[in-house]
Amino acid sequence: MTNRLLMPSPRRNALRTMPRRLASLGLLVLACQQAWAAPAEPPELPPSAVVRTLLESAPVVGAARHELDASAAQARQLRAGPHEWTVRGDLQQRTVRPENDRRYGEYAAALERGIRIGGKADIDDRLGAAGQEVSRWALGDAQHETARAVLAVWFDWLRAEDEVAARTRQHALAAELARIAEIRLRQGDAARLDLNLAQGAVAQAAAQLASAEAKRTEVGAALDIRFPGLRPRAAVTLSEPGDPSAARFDVDAMVAGNHELAKARALSRQAMLTAQRADANRMPDPVLGVRYASDKGGDERVLGLTVAIPIGGAARAAASDSSLAMARAAAAQEAAIEARVRTEAARELAAVRSGYQTWQRLQAAATAQQTATDMQEKAWKLGESSIADLLQARRTADELHLAERLARIDALAAFHRWRLDTHELWDFDNDEH
Repeated sequence: MTNRLLMPSPRRNALRTMPRRLASLGLLVLACQQAWAAPAEPPELPPSAVVRTLLESAPVVGAARHELDASAAQARQLRAGPHEWTVRGDLQQRTVRPENDRRYGEYAAALERGIRIGGKADIDDRLGAAGQEVSRWALGDAQHETARAVLAVWFDWLRAEDEVAARTRQHALAAELARIAEIRLRQGDAARLDLNLAQGAVAQAAAQLASAEAKRTEVGAALDIRFPGLRPRAAVTLSEPGDPSAARFDVDAMVAGNHELAKARALSRQAMLTAQRADANRMPDPVLGVRYASDKGGDERVLGLTVAIPIGGAARAAASDSSLAMARAAAAQEAAIEARVRTEAARELAAVRSGYQTWQRLQAAATAQQTATDMQEKAWKLGESSIADLLQARRTADELHLAERLARIDALAAFHRWRLDTHELWDFDNDEH
């Protein structure tokens, strides 16, 4: 009788694999939730995919990549060492007078190679690794500086574009006010002076608009030449600048990830290793070899070992002293760069905070002035105020509105510059390390 409990059952197999399937499904759901929960890119920034493409195609980044390849080849060269196999050969003819000037054909061959002693091979390995580290940081620095340039020219474009939009609105409002003044003049409700003032405001707004458009054209040309494809195809929405009162806004956060400082430190270590190598090279490497000789037509055969030891002189000592001085110079350069980076970080942090405060104050001032301007316009329409007062109030409101928009852009630029320097934004160079 067949035992049914021992027979495989599709249903039983399904039950056994169900926990694994549920676990896989849970992981998939969790991954989807994390993907949806990922923070969206700020609307005032270009897409990260576009920026990454621009960085990868930048000439300075390409040059840094080639230098990284060169440093890898140099590391292999250092690992192999400066010595190579050398083959020596001698051919000669011996004449023996006591044997009636009998001549013998003779030859000798030797195989030689220098041997690194005094830990030089280990120093060379570390030198190769140090050179690669310098090149990796140089690549990251090239990417970072290019990203900085992208961010700078992007916000230059936003400023120019926003100013053109503001000047266009001002010109339209001035033209509308001049049209109303002309209608009221025909109706006898306004004086010729009111129309002249309104038309003067239109001309002033037109001149400001033309100047803003010329600046936008200049910035756009630079943007298209240096970073083709970066120009936005639609209007860019500006979010509110980030509050710099958070704890992560400090100088150490920027200094910790600075590529230039990390490269300077790597260069300092490389210079110190170079000095160690030069000091070790004061003890010359011996050349060892095997020699085989055939004398008197093969009647005598010689097999032996050869050793050649160069005698170090003043040149090796001078090279060691020079490398040590260069290492000290690199250490001093590292200290200078660290001081400058800390100063720039403090200046950037101050710019973030002052930009945020300036924007908040201008926003409050623009809102208050707009309320006053609306009241002034109602008074003018009711004949309780002159057009000169209205034009002055509107001009102040327009300038405050533009100043608030530009201050918002400046605050956003400083905020995202800080994010970029602390590797919270466009941290593509980590893929290279």
